[in-house]
Amino acid sequence: MKIYKYLIFILIIPLIWKCSEKIDLELDEGETKIVIEGVVSSTFRNQFVKISKTSAYYDSIPMEPVTGAIVTILDSDFEYTFTPIRSGLYVSTISFAGIPGKEYKLKVETENQIYEAISTMPRMPNIDSIQFYVDDQDKQLFHIGLFALENPLPGDYYSWGVYKDY
Repeated sequence: MKIYKYLIFILIIPLIWKCSEKIDLELDEGETKIVIEGVVSSTFRNQFVKISKTSAYYDSIPMEPVTGAIVTILDSDFEYTFTPIRSGLYVSTISFAGIPGKEYKLKVETENQIYEAISTMPRMPNIDSIQFYVDDQDKQLFHIGLFALENPLPGDYYSWGVYKDY
């Protein structure tokens, strides 16, 4: 019986013993890249494109905005031009709404480079209803329930734009 107590003691000690070692990863700075964020919304409004540069992983400063870029979005019918409204943020000169099924091409010219992306706006499901629920735990929070028949094929994504007093 004494041998069993000794074995249990030997097996439990490694489980209780805590070892930790600080590991500092040395990440290469790498070269700075251009980051372009843009969405064509189905809401009739001035659309936005944000352009910035990457920064080092451990930097606490925000990414540097890119100024002086030429930004356009083309569809089969029209070319939308964008103007800067503040450093790194570009807005379309006219309001427009994206049309599901239509292809859009983003073109950004900056720092002697041309960046292009092409995407088709996905179709939207037919919405049955939308409901708002108060959170059971925190009465200041709300949940939004959207009820619709979703497309069974993969590749559809949804994004919510919730505004207060907008």
